[in-house]
Amino acid sequence: MTVPEDTGRVELTGLRLVHNTGRPDRVVALHHVDLTVHPGQFVTVVGPNGSGKSSLLQVVSGALRPTTGTVRLDGVDVTRWPDHRRAALVARVFDDPMAGTAPDLSVEDNLALAMSRGRRRGFRASLSSARRRTMRDRLAGLGLGLEQRLHEPVGLLSAGQRQSLTMVMAGLRAPRVLLLDEHLAALDPMTAARVLRLTTDLVAAAGCTTIMVTHNMEHALRLGTRLLVMSRGQITADLAEERKNGMNTHQLVHLMDTAVDTTATDFATLDEVREAALAVLPSDAHDFLEGGAGEEATLRRNRNAFERWAFVPRVMGGLPSPSTTTRFLGVDLALPVLTAPFGADGLFHPDGQVAVGRANAAAGTASIVPEAGTYSLEEIAAAAPGAAAFGQVNPLGTDEGFLAMVRRYERAGYRGLCVTCDVPIQGWRERNLRNGYLPDHRLFGGNYPSVEHALGQLGQLLEREAPVWSWAKLGELLGQSRLPWIAKGIMTPEDASAAVATGARALLVSNHGGRQLDGQRASLDVLPEIRDAVGPGIEIALDSGVRRGADVVRAIALGADVVVIGRLAAYGLAAGGEAGVARVLELLRAEITTVLTLLGRGGVRDLTPDALTRVEVGPVSRGHRAGGGA
Repeated sequence: MTVPEDTGRVELTGLRLVHNTGRPDRVVALHHVDLTVHPGQFVTVVGPNGSGKSSLLQVVSGALRPTTGTVRLDGVDVTRWPDHRRAALVARVFDDPMAGTAPDLSVEDNLALAMSRGRRRGFRASLSSARRRTMRDRLAGLGLGLEQRLHEPVGLLSAGQRQSLTMVMAGLRAPRVLLLDEHLAALDPMTAARVLRLTTDLVAAAGCTTIMVTHNMEHALRLGTRLLVMSRGQITADLAEERKNGMNTHQLVHLMDTAVDTTATDFATLDEVREAALAVLPSDAHDFLEGGAGEEATLRRNRNAFERWAFVPRVMGGLPSPSTTTRFLGVDLALPVLTAPFGADGLFHPDGQVAVGRANAAAGTASIVPEAGTYSLEEIAAAAPGAAAFGQVNPLGTDEGFLAMVRRYERAGYRGLCVTCDVPIQGWRERNLRNGYLPDHRLFGGNYPSVEHALGQLGQLLEREAPVWSWAKLGELLGQSRLPWIAKGIMTPEDASAAVATGARALLVSNHGGRQLDGQRASLDVLPEIRDAVGPGIEIALDSGVRRGADVVRAIALGADVVVIGRLAAYGLAAGGEAGVARVLELLRAEITTVLTLLGRGGVRDLTPDALTRVEVGPVSRGHRAGGGA
């Protein structure tokens, strides 16, 4: 089919792009995108990192092939065309100035190569004497001295000169569609202003359809005739010229935040929340969240353990609608779910545990607030009064430092403490070791005046060996506090009994989501033994492996009073901030209620072990895909 010469229409229909990471996990870069850009339109695209902006341009240019959906240029289906075949129609300018040039060739030869549309054979014949003079005049007009360096290799030019040259080359190709992918990001402000002026001149002169990705809010509002906002691989706002021209940068940022929060309510399942979260996280942060210790055997066991318990339903029981309310350490909960004290929370969303606390407050449940978090315990308590119920502390560092943190929780109005007993040092986490990854220390230091102070109290977590406190020492220090405390990391009946003898009012049965000691049993497997060891008078929470509402019901039937979610909360946080966590809690509540109704139980407090029976499962489990952990 012959493509008309004077158009530039871009049509994307049902576009979905899933990256294959080489692991069972999938990263969804684009999610059901429908977009039509009319000939001659200048469209700017904004959105947070990982929102799919660059992926959108790569699909249009042919650098990436969509998993599903179609790409049409000027009415022709080019979905299966490789990028070199689209070169006659589409020009793309990257954020890397070197990406659009041949650095081993001279400035003049690069211009000739552009006119030959990338075909190196015979490209030097593309520039006649008249064209050479025209190009020299055009380069002189840039004010960057390029006209004096026509015979020098492009690799010797400055970044601004290379990017200007790339723009001129794009114009020489006379594309139907010009794609600008953060092409000003690597330039200093003065040079960026020159290249921006060159960009607008080029677009005006060529009259081509232009799609420009930018993080600069002023550019997004000032340039073009249309503005798209993207989030999590979707277009969440499409603004015509008259609407965007009436906005300021603060309103645009608010629109972006609102788009993220609004789309979070669209998740139909918890798997969709996880999928969206992993799509926006860089690969090393993805591994930090998903990974476990060692060979990740415990990570897998945590998930597989839930599949070994089948429900035993009772029908026609004449019961009212089931209740999800309960009470834990004196705190009333509308849902038998607490959120875990995961640190580095600002890695997943700028609002971190503040957003988690607010979501818990709205859902009627509570947070365990981390000591090694991005925000201070006082900030979280102020943002979510009542929901910031339990404060986590690490029994390490100096006695004075430990007690100072305890006193702060008391003064801020927390209802109890959660003492992490199983982390004297960090586990052997091979994904992080391979990636050379450790989050910015500032993400852990919200409770300390400086990173140095945080490392002074918590630094042994980064070591491979360190002293371990005794139950006697822990009991002596906690005896100076009026707050009841939870012993976190209990995995044996012996440790359960020792914790209770030391003064623990509750236990958190946990292997730290498979992130500490690899090779131990699943938390769910040891739960019945620990309940038998301490009897009904001690309250028990469970984490590690919980991925859905049915898992919550299983854990409570086997002896837990509540469950604690870590990764699920982090997925919600990364996928949509406060609204994302709220959606996770909403979906958990809906499934718990559904399971209780079908199981024939009037509420979570009515669950007993006879609601389950143990079954054999095969070697292949959905847990291998979904990961393990809190």
